[in-house]
Amino acid sequence: MAAQQITEDNSKAVTLSDNRVQALLKEYGLAYDNADHLERVIWSTAAILVSGSITGLALLGNSIPESPTTYDYLLRTAIGALSILLVYWWRKMASVWYFVQNLCYYRIVEIEEVLDLYISSYISYLDRALRGEKYPKRPRVEAMISAMKDQYRPLSVPRTVNRIGLVLMAVWFVFLVTQIIIMLGWI
Repeated sequence: MAAQQITEDNSKAVTLSDNRVQALLKEYGLAYDNADHLERVIWSTAAILVSGSITGLALLGNSIPESPTTYDYLLRTAIGALSILLVYWWRKMASVWYFVQNLCYYRIVEIEEVLDLYISSYISYLDRALRGEKYPKRPRVEAMISAMKDQYRPLSVPRTVNRIGLVLMAVWFVFLVTQIIIMLGWI
């Protein structure tokens, strides 16, 4: 069994067996695959919810009977309430998916530190540096931060997904309230 020596900017050396390196690389790939899969799930479900909401609101808005009954308004109110609950549930699930995804990225950075890799670590270190938090003080990391800090614009994708959910809930809430007001004869 051969051994491989990994160095981190010559500051410390770690000797790993080839089997251990291969296991870490496999875990690294799996963590990336899992993180990518969760991102696809979140955006696919977001697209379904947005499309479904637009379609549902368009159909409900264009199908008001000539003489609507209380049943018609109650049905529309129930659909609005269920839509709000569905979007609320999706937002909660998306936050769990992002939590799991962050764990995957955390592990990716750990593996990169062991194997002297940097692609995800650089993003993590740059985020930390711009927030004033600790990051590894290695020449390569310092050079990257110095070169990239002025160009980097962090974007919070989970915050954007959360806002999409809030907008959908607000639109369905307005629809729900409108149906109730019309049903009560206030308009």
